[in-house]
Amino acid sequence: MSERSYARLFFSRENQNAVGRVAPQGRKERKVFMKKALLIVAMLLAVSPVMATVTINAVNEGTWYTISQADGNRSATIRVDYNDASSDPNVRAFALDMTMDSNCNFWNIRSFKVGENNGTNNGYGIFPGRFRQFINPIDPNNGPNWMNANYNPTPPWADPGTTNTGIGFSTIIAELGYLGAGDVNMPAKSGTLFRVDINAYGFAGTAHLTVSADALRGGIVSKDSNGTIPAASTNLNPSTEVDVCFPVLCTTPTNEVGQTQAAALAVWGPSPGQGFTNINGVGVVNCANLGKVITNDQNCISLSTQLNYTYGIAPTEPNVVGMTRAAAVTALTNAGFTIQLPDVNRWGGPNNVTAVGNVYAQSPVAGTQTCSAVTLSVVSYPVKATSAFYANWATQGKPQCWGYPRQCRGDADGKKQGNYWVGTNDLAIYKTGANKNPITAMNGHCADFDHAKQGNYWVGTNDLAIYKVYANKAETLVPLCGNTSTTGDPNFWYWCLPTSGTCPTSPAGQVCAPAATCPNTP
Repeated sequence: MSERSYARLFFSRENQNAVGRVAPQGRKERKVFMKKALLIVAMLLAVSPVMATVTINAVNEGTWYTISQADGNRSATIRVDYNDASSDPNVRAFALDMTMDSNCNFWNIRSFKVGENNGTNNGYGIFPGRFRQFINPIDPNNGPNWMNANYNPTPPWADPGTTNTGIGFSTIIAELGYLGAGDVNMPAKSGTLFRVDINAYGFAGTAHLTVSADALRGGIVSKDSNGTIPAASTNLNPSTEVDVCFPVLCTTPTNEVGQTQAAALAVWGPSPGQGFTNINGVGVVNCANLGKVITNDQNCISLSTQLNYTYGIAPTEPNVVGMTRAAAVTALTNAGFTIQLPDVNRWGGPNNVTAVGNVYAQSPVAGTQTCSAVTLSVVSYPVKATSAFYANWATQGKPQCWGYPRQCRGDADGKKQGNYWVGTNDLAIYKTGANKNPITAMNGHCADFDHAKQGNYWVGTNDLAIYKVYANKAETLVPLCGNTSTTGDPNFWYWCLPTSGTCPTSPAGQVCAPAATCPNTP
């Protein structure tokens, strides 16, 4: 009997039923019987095929990203379906070649049926090449172990025609048949044979998958050679090609910019829906977009895709205590802060007179994260900016002598002469500056007791009149120019003292600064 005739005999309905009726009962006989049956299946797939009119559909189920979350590879999943719409009762076996172009390859085959047909799990689950390697038909305890991880429709590499095929290559072969007794145990006339996953390795564009019959293995083999086979039919009707489209990964969700950092991370993943596995968040000083994504940039590279985005962060406030006001303003501005005005003319207490013009406190304190303006407390010059004579004092070069405790009463040198604060030494200073423009000798501007210009001169008869009122008067009759022990003094933050000068003892708590540290320049 020829091989084809033997196959027809084995797979006829009558013989299928007969097999079910007369299968040997003894263990030894069953083992021999099953080996013969499996041999016939393998022989069937090796004989010249009997053509059946079957449509193979390769369906692109979409691009996804779960090949490896570590390297960001992309994959397309293709579902391979069959549909036997002809009068042929059923298809016994499929042998298919699938080929990818564009340097893409197959990395997985899955979603196939396994095992013989028994009425509840019907499908093409007999894989001849792998069957002989991994399935033991006669297991004295459990029967065949269909769940072996290596049992799949691809033939072993040692089989004919398998060079450069299989997992990791651009061509894959799938051979599937069924084994079952009676019509009730035949696969459905349509269904899914399997799925393949295609590794794109960062490829962007359109790749093509082509399905064709594997002639070496019989292509599509009919169960019943008596079925009606159109003379012009081909193994695949029609031939199948499917586009596998890989979208370019450098796309940005429209809702990312302006989202919070956490929301941006949730959008990009890494997740099966995206595939950006290297996400670099970079914070920049931007209080207007505090915590929100400002910009993003995708860098598509082989095997992975890197997303770089910037998001607004609050600046870190530097410590500016001890800096001059100018240096503090520069440091804070460069760090992204604004300065709360007015920030000058803040007196920091008697321990800070040596740091005139420097910052002695800041609010909020250094190191806090904030986008609010910073208030600086600066050790001021002795004369308040709100003083009625501040402008004249600045015009005169901010002389320290205007800050002497009794200068406004005629004490031009800030010192006692004998028992008197106002004496002949102050008159001598007055003479050096009187009716002079500009004043050039011996600090004559210190005799400008009224802190105002008289005609063309800063030192004139009005200042002499003040001198005469307090000259040679007892200390109790020469009042202080201000009282800086209270917060309401309109003119002074503190008093300046010349060399060997003494701070007034009354009122208590008066604040004074020695000549060496009391400034007389801006």
